[in-house]
Amino acid sequence: MTFIFFCVIINIMRVLKFILNILLWVFIVGLFAILIVNIYFMYNVRVLNNQKATVFGFSYQVGMNYSMEPTLSQNDFIITYKQDNYKVNDIVTFIAKENNNVTTHRIIKITDNGYITRGDSKYVTSDDEEITNNDIIGKVVVVVPLLGAVLRIMLNPVGAIIIIAIIVVAVLFVTQLMKNFKKDNEEVDIDNKERNKE
Repeated sequence: MTFIFFCVIINIMRVLKFILNILLWVFIVGLFAILIVNIYFMYNVRVLNNQKATVFGFSYQVGMNYSMEPTLSQNDFIITYKQDNYKVNDIVTFIAKENNNVTTHRIIKITDNGYITRGDSKYVTSDDEEITNNDIIGKVVVVVPLLGAVLRIMLNPVGAIIIIAIIVVAVLFVTQLMKNFKKDNEEVDIDNKERNKE
């Protein structure tokens, strides 16, 4: 009975190892994809001075101002998608004409020339802003709370070094765990072969 239980545990560990390998590769590929996308956006913003860069119509923003509180927080990470037309109540990210900053507001009215936007915060005192389709980066389609704070830390050089160190330690830990597991499996296989001979 103990031998069967031990075999079941070994099989469960093998499945967990397989799942862990898949998760590790998904994590690595995901980090690589995020790195490539960030390099693309950084190149567009810093070198080409193009704040409206998108990848297949998608863009992202981190660290908005307080004008959209409580709907959107300054620590939220938002993904936008460029569309041909927008409607009232859509939350859009655009280049503000007055200061050329990236801004996220809600469309409150459609005009002949474009759209009138306003922040949701009751403390917003600035005038409503009129924008055109050309000013809009995209409509907010995904909001991930608090991820913006993490990404802001990663954009800081010290924060990036800490995050990279944590990732390296995690990868080393997982690979060492896998080596130990493989060694234990080999020892169990040897024990099983010896028992079968008897």
